[in-house]
Amino acid sequence: MSLRKSTRTIVRTSTLFYGEKPIPKLATKSKSSMKKNKTAAVTRTTKKLKASSDPSSSNVISAASATTISDEKSAELRTFDIQDAIDHLKVSDPKLAPYMTEESFEYLRKRLGNANTKNPFRALATSIIYQQIHGKAAAAICTRFIKLFDPPVPVPDIVNSDFDWFPTPKIVLDKTLEELKAAGLSTRKAEYIQSLAEKFRDCSVDIDRLQSMSDDELSQFLCSVKGIGQWTVDMFMIFNLGRPNVLPLTDLAVKKAVARHFGLPIGPKKFPTADEMCRVTKIWEPYRTVATLYMWRGSSTVISAD
Repeated sequence: MSLRKSTRTIVRTSTLFYGEKPIPKLATKSKSSMKKNKTAAVTRTTKKLKASSDPSSSNVISAASATTISDEKSAELRTFDIQDAIDHLKVSDPKLAPYMTEESFEYLRKRLGNANTKNPFRALATSIIYQQIHGKAAAAICTRFIKLFDPPVPVPDIVNSDFDWFPTPKIVLDKTLEELKAAGLSTRKAEYIQSLAEKFRDCSVDIDRLQSMSDDELSQFLCSVKGIGQWTVDMFMIFNLGRPNVLPLTDLAVKKAVARHFGLPIGPKKFPTADEMCRVTKIWEPYRTVATLYMWRGSSTVISAD
């Protein structure tokens, strides 16, 4: 079972919570291997950043691509080391250790290492499409939404994250609300997407500014945009920006898993408060994102629409 794409609707299946288990001896990477991998990653990023300073580089952001960022800028955001996070959590919360297998490490490395920061407009618009409906229905609507704009490339039957093309804010605003609703969007969602497109078009949402904001600043800023709430912001920070210390306080599966993991009272209508969750998960900092992913895995939660 694997987690799938971020900023999307969560589909919850059967719950399997953490039990008390003897902590097995875990395979760990040698210090020399870790240093080599880290040095190589820094070297690759440095080379890319130097290349981006060349005005002739094809990856330099232009006015025509103002809603996307380059691969080099994207690489800058994914700077925290997954192995460092694993090592910290094994010590700070030994109860997590039995689940930190080599398989889970490779999943985390791949999932967080592939955080897609290049098109924030696409990530946020897609999150609006996926709100409060089943993943399959949302994927179908998202596909029809993209087809409204006559993409210059063939569109698959169901669009996923491997499909690179997405309409720009400008061409989204060229459509009427009725035209957007023809894809299956509700009136409210169509309005939200147009409002978001307006903010990107007039640079109220500035890509460089998004990158430089702290988590709290980003949350406050994006939650001021119609149709975007804290859960959407948290998913955006985890799966698109690759932020290391995000705890989705409004996510029901995370609330339940944290309560069971730390032995907090829980009932049909009783869940830990935000203050309680922040208090007990203090030991996870500064890597609450990684611990959150283990909470989802432990509760068999699938983030759909990869």
